[in-house]
Amino acid sequence: MTDYYLFMTVGHWKHGRSLRSGFPLQVLALLVRYKKRRNRDGCGFYAAIPNAFTFIEYVESDCNQDTRLFHLKILQETCKTKKVSIVLRRPDSYRDQKMKNKEKILSGAKELFYKYGIKNITMDEIARHLAISKKTIYNAFPDKDALVNSLMLKDLKTNHKDFDEIFNKSVNVVDEIFIIMKKMTEIFSNCNPVMYYDLQKFYPQTWKLFTDFREKYILAHVERSIEKGKKEGLVRPDINTKILAHLRMEEIAMAMSGSNFPADKFSMLDVQLTLAEHFLYGICTLKGHKLINKYKEINEEE
Repeated sequence: MTDYYLFMTVGHWKHGRSLRSGFPLQVLALLVRYKKRRNRDGCGFYAAIPNAFTFIEYVESDCNQDTRLFHLKILQETCKTKKVSIVLRRPDSYRDQKMKNKEKILSGAKELFYKYGIKNITMDEIARHLAISKKTIYNAFPDKDALVNSLMLKDLKTNHKDFDEIFNKSVNVVDEIFIIMKKMTEIFSNCNPVMYYDLQKFYPQTWKLFTDFREKYILAHVERSIEKGKKEGLVRPDINTKILAHLRMEEIAMAMSGSNFPADKFSMLDVQLTLAEHFLYGICTLKGHKLINKYKEINEEE
């Protein structure tokens, strides 16, 4: 048995996973002791000290083929020549692949959560669904809570962008509400309401992200829309904007509550659309009612 010493930078690496520190990109140096021995791939080098970054684990599991060969070459030459090799940081190809894996995992998890709910889906089932190892998932997310939280943040960012576009591009407040109702149809028609119940019951911190988004961003959005409708002559000028905006928030929350509208008796999509339409009729003027009926292709006598 021959001992070798490899002086290499480990940065934010540790056993192939990122360290959660305030300096994730800082490059640190570590004297790693290697012992030479054969493994199944023939490269023959393992870190011998505890808690050190295991180079072979990294190159075997986390790199693509070209990067793996490059780093193995560095390791083998270092051990052969006894000269120092320093790896400054993980290559761009690794980080790109990590991001692709993360997006793939989020997309696959969302598909399963929307279909079956969150509580019923395990990390093993997500791995099988995506045909990847569970280790790949844990390299991207430390646990299921983090995965669910990341998925919520991603969806809220998308919703924020979509609602801004709707507000800026809609012709009037009635047009805006109907576009939002169409968007709601896209969301809720492919979603098992159990997912929302699971979020409220088992993931309160993640659910709070949604309620904060609703109470801050959506509330402000509804207030702007009501004021916009008043200027257009489509919304009654006598209504209290803030009270009605808060009422709309309660309607959204009520529609997502399993206690008010049990899933076995009511469709969450039907409840959301019915309440949105009822709200719109309630705040609109006669001119607004006519426009609503035009959108719904209803012919009514005055």
